[in-house]
Amino acid sequence: MTSEALLAYCLAKPGAWQDEPREGDVVAKAGPKIFGRSGWNSLQAGSAMPGEEITEAVDGCYDMVVSKLPTKDRLAHA
Repeated sequence: MTSEALLAYCLAKPGAWQDEPREGDVVAKAGPKIFGRSGWNSLQAGSAMPGEEITEAVDGCYDMVVSKLPTKDRLAHA
């Protein structure tokens, strides 16, 4: 999976948006929280890890971040 494909997958999630907190460090966020990368795991696009495993990890991170958002913000991600 290329980095462009991974970013597109992340940004296709409801309410997801792109941010660049540091120059050259592009991340996907749900509300104010990063879910495309964080301290949990680093996912390397173009690695030997199958694309299906990468998207499963992204789905889990996204779901975890959204579940912790305030109720009013969660509605934007439904």
